[in-house]
Amino acid sequence: MSLLNINIPAFVSAVFLASMATATSQIVWTSAAFTEFAVNADTLYPALLAEEIRSDIKALASFRPSRIPSYLPDLFIFVLIDLAVWSWRIAWWMYGALAICIMAALGGYIASLALGQRTAPTIAVFTTLICLALLVGVAHYEHFANYRQLNMFEPRLPVNIHLMLLTPVFQSGAFIAGLAVIALAWQTANSPRLAMVAGLTVLTAMSVASNLILVAHAVLPAILGLILAVRRNHLRVDGRHLALSALAVGAICGVALGEMAGREELPFITPSQFGSNALHAVRELPNQPTVLVAILASLPMAVAYLRMSVIERRFALRVPGAFRFFLTASCAAVCAGLLLVLPQYYIPLSWRYAAPLAWWPLIWLAGVLVSCFAARIRQRTITFSAGAAIIACVATSGSLRPAIFSWVPSLAACLDELDPDTRLDAGLADYWNARLLSAASDWRRQVAQLNGDGSAALYINNPEEFLQRRHAPAGLSPSFRFIVMQRLEQLPIRAAYGPPDREYFCGQDILWIFEAPIDVSAILAVSPALVDWTFRRN
Repeated sequence: MSLLNINIPAFVSAVFLASMATATSQIVWTSAAFTEFAVNADTLYPALLAEEIRSDIKALASFRPSRIPSYLPDLFIFVLIDLAVWSWRIAWWMYGALAICIMAALGGYIASLALGQRTAPTIAVFTTLICLALLVGVAHYEHFANYRQLNMFEPRLPVNIHLMLLTPVFQSGAFIAGLAVIALAWQTANSPRLAMVAGLTVLTAMSVASNLILVAHAVLPAILGLILAVRRNHLRVDGRHLALSALAVGAICGVALGEMAGREELPFITPSQFGSNALHAVRELPNQPTVLVAILASLPMAVAYLRMSVIERRFALRVPGAFRFFLTASCAAVCAGLLLVLPQYYIPLSWRYAAPLAWWPLIWLAGVLVSCFAARIRQRTITFSAGAAIIACVATSGSLRPAIFSWVPSLAACLDELDPDTRLDAGLADYWNARLLSAASDWRRQVAQLNGDGSAALYINNPEEFLQRRHAPAGLSPSFRFIVMQRLEQLPIRAAYGPPDREYFCGQDILWIFEAPIDVSAILAVSPALVDWTFRRN
């Protein structure tokens, strides 16, 4: 393609999108408060998987994924970046920028289809809204961090759903995949070619296998939207049937694949528990300003749909099919998100299940803004905006160093101070500390995870980490010489591994130091699950 044939608005919009996404990710990750909150054992799951693959590609066969695997797009994107740049810190920063780009491209495309607007300007406007939401979210966390340390399990934690876009395995990846499913479902219904039908089936199956929440956030809303969008001259009947079949078959295959991978079931919630949790969530809304704003922003969608479908039936028959489809899907996804949150509202982080609540109103707002100012959005305006975005990107990249590049949690810093010569290069800790300490040392320190009773915890990890030193010759065991006693029971630990030679206090945390490394046989003696895994492996 020659330079003269390039779609200039699309090219400039892409430059704007990439620049704004990079600058915003750069600014967000300079926040020490957000980094402290976002980086934890759960969200380090993709980084650990990448490190295991670097150590031994065979780790893929023995690695135990999360209950919510998040293969697509979280693990796929993050692990590829991590393997390419050889740093989970840089990978996190780049993942954030890519997540913004993919979300903006899909959301802007959907808004342009639904409202009949030009795609490039709509993507540019939606990019701006995303970046504003994320920057407001960072200010929100910084404000609370000035008063107290943010603990992700704090009962009154101020949650910002938008910022979870930058954090892998926090449900935003599933929402992004859901947007792709919804957009492809509409295109398949309008152009029912074999490739489109096959693509929709595969995408739906892979996305549902990755995260079952996608059924509520995308598959069922898309099915409902297709059923209600069919009016004269809106959709071909054969296209609708093929799209519905692809969604159904893909969802069934995805559920089956997830079960084959050993996905755990969510706990059963009784009606009384549901009601109690729902009442608790409503009472806590004043302490969740960003969630409350998201709910209020979603109300116009519900009112618009009610007016379109019930009050003005004659008008509803003239509504473009794409608008009707996407509005139905978005309203259904928002309602599903709320219904998923309420029974799970044990901690405020359960709001991450309501990603549609955070993003669908902004998608529609982007389309409305472009509709209102379409006549004023000229090539010169877009070009000027892209230039400003590039300047912002260069300025932030040169003047701000993301906190995540040098972030070290207090416990890891204390351990480094205790052991400047890194003789304590391997140890044991509970689930929440083990991965955090390993990642903080950029995987130079190998910390395996224990259950409270001292047995090996085989959860979102490779059981091989108890038996084999990473990046070492086969048969070389880790030299476990310390145990972090936080959330571990002292009596069973002492019985299993003996008394420590020294105790060291890191704030309120106690470290047990052993002069002689803990023998692997001692871990196997109290870990029947690890023994069983070892037997089956051999």
